Amino acid sequence: MKYFKTANIIIFSVLLLQACSDSDIKLKEPPVAVITTIVDAAVSNGNFTTLVAGLQATGLNVTLADTTTKFTVFAPTDEAYAANGTMLTTASGTKVSARVDAETSMLIIGGAKVIIKDIYATNDVVHVIDTVILE
Repeated sequence: MKYFKTANIIIFSVLLLQACSDSDIKLKEPPVAVITTIVDAAVSNGNFTTLVAGLQATGLNVTLADTTTKFTVFAPTDEAYAANGTMLTTASGTKVSARVDAETSMLIIGGAKVIIKDIYATNDVVHVIDTVILE
């Protein structure tokens, strides 16, 4: 009798485990992430046209479109640019204004237009301007 009881428990356990097989469980696939670059996000938002124009004028839009690299961008809105203009500090400590011309999308530094961008050197990059900055 003890043998019969043990056999029944074993058979019942096997049947119970078989009834709970993984094939009965349907798992949802995780959603596929849409790869969006920083530039795509800024363009689609619509509040960063000045920033996007500046990125395009300097070629940084290509850099920020690299999905294999991580970036953190502090992105001022168009309203922030309009209210607060941007000031850059030169190597000599002088502050110069920087903006993007809304009509031409050209970067203007201290009143000078950037006419050639991204001449790379081992210690940074050179952007050619069309006039001497006197700020």
